[in-house]
Amino acid sequence: MNTQQHNINLEEVIRTTKPELKDNSINVYITNLTKLYKYVMNTHDDEIETLDFVFNLPKIDQFLQSKALKTKVNYYNNILTIYKYLIEIKRINNPQINNLYIEVQQRKSGYNYDIKQKTIENNKNKVKQDKIISMKEFEKFIKLLYDKGHIQDYIIYKMLSILPFRNEIATLRKITPRQYKDLPKDEKRNNNFILYDKNREKFYIIRNDYKTKDKYGTIKTVLEKDHNPNFYTELEEWYNHATSEYLFTKDEGKSDEPFRPQDLSARLGYISKKYLNIGLSTSDIFKVIIANYKGAEMADYIEFIKQKGTIRGTDTNTIIDHYVYKKTNIKPFDDSEE
Repeated sequence: MNTQQHNINLEEVIRTTKPELKDNSINVYITNLTKLYKYVMNTHDDEIETLDFVFNLPKIDQFLQSKALKTKVNYYNNILTIYKYLIEIKRINNPQINNLYIEVQQRKSGYNYDIKQKTIENNKNKVKQDKIISMKEFEKFIKLLYDKGHIQDYIIYKMLSILPFRNEIATLRKITPRQYKDLPKDEKRNNNFILYDKNREKFYIIRNDYKTKDKYGTIKTVLEKDHNPNFYTELEEWYNHATSEYLFTKDEGKSDEPFRPQDLSARLGYISKKYLNIGLSTSDIFKVIIANYKGAEMADYIEFIKQKGTIRGTDTNTIIDHYVYKKTNIKPFDDSEE
């Protein structure tokens, strides 16, 4: 592959692509990429004559073969910056570069996952690991909530196990698609809604006010009866039963006073501590979902994480860094029954 990019000023490339980087970080990028260039191009010259060296993955693999996982992640991050420069700054429309970008991003995510697994195996973050339970334990817990008559709690936990939202679901306003269409733009942009479309047998959950809204903007999530028939029916019954304009309210849904996100957080901690003997927040439930994934391939696991992150509004690397935990009795890649 020839991008016709010659006589390269690496510092300019990096600053243009990642203007937020500080001088020290840019120097590290330049050092790493220069080392890689010299190895791939088999030269002792420090002057970068072409960017095509980042396309030679076999040689890059040889160069990184004996390096530590964190070092590999750093080099892949440097390489991705070059791809991004070519795609977004130079506007080079080449499917091969796009495919390489995806492949290297997946490799980087995979190594980040390996780093997290090593951290877990070294018994770090023990306090957080203690909150990871099996899905069988979780399902037993929410069934107990239902049997005890805590229906709103049951619906909330069930929703969070399917759609990994944060505490913003406390503020979901019930509304029909037609009513939503007629709302002023400002009201749409600043609130969270759950739209019930009876004819299409769908719920549309639209979030505008949540933790990472500045990065991801409005997130629209669809819950279809065809895909989740049991929970759809349960949610439909609760939606029609609730008398408030909000889906969830104080006093276990008996009050018209809506939850605030901090109220929901306190309620989740209280009820899970009472019946499960551990306090499960929305973040802890997300960890349960991630930890109990069943699949054999790393690429499938990364894709699962990406899908959940898209719903939640969290990037893949953040999930790997903060939400992937493993206890000895949980094997995310084991397809066998517990």
